[in-house]
Amino acid sequence: MAGFDRIYYLGHEGGFMGADGLNTIDLEILHGVSDREWYEARPWKPFAPMGRVRVFIPTGPDERDALLDAMLVFAPELFKDCEALEEVSQAVADSGKEMLDFNLEPIPQNWIALREQAQKSFGTLSVYSAKLVPLSTRVAG
Repeated sequence: MAGFDRIYYLGHEGGFMGADGLNTIDLEILHGVSDREWYEARPWKPFAPMGRVRVFIPTGPDERDALLDAMLVFAPELFKDCEALEEVSQAVADSGKEMLDFNLEPIPQNWIALREQAQKSFGTLSVYSAKLVPLSTRVAG
């Protein structure tokens, strides 16, 4: 069985110092589970992913940097100050792949450097997560 079990939202917080929680949503990233994990993006604003990538698969389950990697893939413009971004983005675009698979394929050259450069910016983003759980639909009859 395959399906989504978590959603991550990127946006802007409302109220004084974010007291009102997430106020706007710019990007939604869905976390899927099956025999492997994967991420897919649903942009609410016009983010352009790296190349034609529509699906990102991390190196393994519960990979520590998987969400950061997904953000780099689906919203690279958030990390435009990173020196390695242009080179890595070009390599991914040149591959023509719609699925970037770090689990079964080599990680693009300089990806680790890009990830390290992006850590600081990633820490400043307003990212929220929601675990998907089924709601009971029983109706008294």
